[in-house]
Amino acid sequence: MSFLQVSKLPKTSGDYMERYTMHDLVHDLATLIMGDELIVSNVASKNNKAYSQKYCRYASVTKYDQATRLSNVLPSKVRALHFSDSVKLDLSYGAFLFAKCLCILDFSGCSGILLPASIGQLKQLKYLAAPRMQNVVLPEFMTELSKLQYLNLNGSSHISTLPESMGKLWCLKYLGLSDCSGISKLP
Repeated sequence: MSFLQVSKLPKTSGDYMERYTMHDLVHDLATLIMGDELIVSNVASKNNKAYSQKYCRYASVTKYDQATRLSNVLPSKVRALHFSDSVKLDLSYGAFLFAKCLCILDFSGCSGILLPASIGQLKQLKYLAAPRMQNVVLPEFMTELSKLQYLNLNGSSHISTLPESMGKLWCLKYLGLSDCSGISKLP
């Protein structure tokens, strides 16, 4: 018996795309192993008890409404944070000040994001996916992320320039700029 089940889906060009789904037993095993290290938080839900899981390391936030402070929903030691099913996010200045251990920040499930300056305080951040970013310029604080290895800004058509200090990102191995049509030159 296979842990992953393969199904072939037709693409529009006539080719087939493979899709893998996890078997229910594997899902149950993963849930058992992860225990209280994973939170899937629907912020819109009134029954959200995510804050009580202080040992959580991985979190997925759905339907974030900006009225709720992230520090009230997530534990301070969260290491990976994924936003999904959210419309255009405009996070407040201090939105991430509580998350000193955050290594992965993923906004790929959002239709747009205005990056707050508090991301510059995330000294452990290695992975930042902010496709469809709404900022006009890449904020200068981004170059303070000395451990950043992966930066995805794909589809950020509003961005017109990258800061000259991008060269300070010594660890950067991947920079995604596809569909960033406003950028005319790289520093």
